Amino acid sequence: KRFESSDPKEGLHYLFLLRCMKDPYDRNMFAASAAEMVVDASPANRVLLVGKLDKDRRLPGILDQFQINMDDVINICAETLYRKGLLEDAVMMYDLARNHEKVLSLMCTLLTQVVSQKGPPGSLRARLQVTAMDISTRYKDIAIQAPSEVVSSFYTLRDLMVFFDQFHNEQYQSALRTIADSKMLPLQVKEVDERVNALRRVSPEVAGTLADVLLATMTILYRQYQKLRSVEPGDKIAREQQLHDLREQARALTSFAGTLPYRMPNETNSKLVQMEILMH
Repeated sequence: KRFESSDPKEGLHYLFLLRCMKDPYDRNMFAASAAEMVVDASPANRVLLVGKLDKDRRLPGILDQFQINMDDVINICAETLYRKGLLEDAVMMYDLARNHEKVLSLMCTLLTQVVSQKGPPGSLRARLQVTAMDISTRYKDIAIQAPSEVVSSFYTLRDLMVFFDQFHNEQYQSALRTIADSKMLPLQVKEVDERVNALRRVSPEVAGTLADVLLATMTILYRQYQKLRSVEPGDKIAREQQLHDLREQARALTSFAGTLPYRMPNETNSKLVQMEILMH
């Protein structure tokens, strides 16, 4: 173990002696031992051993110099990391294995846990956002081998990360545009039924963000309403129309929350209704 971590290449030469043997799971002993070495390696040594992605092509690592099935090694690594609960690392390995479905489904599991949080540099959320953007860029020009529901959930959660960044940074107009483009919430009463029906088809990961998305959107409308009420109007008619539009958007949100096929937390519903009432 000691030499494996200090000098991966030297360690591989020793492990290479196992290439003709099988482990208890009938796997090539060298492949299984090399995979274990990759799992235990530091991030830098991991890249050294198995290479890294460039667009959708894997650049070779040290292991490629040996007589070994790299797909086997990478898949064993990915499955081991997944079983250990090291999902961020598992995503990287499944990405190397070009297992799009696993990459996107694990990213959905991770993103839904942090999507509404603030993301200071170095935080889990910040790291996941970088990974999500990187995956989006690379997957843009390829045929994604994953169910459409998984792909859709991933892109929705990625966009919700942007929405919550805008919300926390008080970029309210941009945030409302992002949420309107996502078609997740109604911003007009006539859109309520359509949005409720669409939500019946979303994944549990997306559905799990709904309470936070609703509260953030209603908070934006309420703060905009307060701000508009507090300034002297240059044009009274225009201001009244803007206030009316904000009230209508708030009404659409409470109508939507009241007819959802999910059981919303009571606290969420009461906060939504309270903010809407304060806008009258």
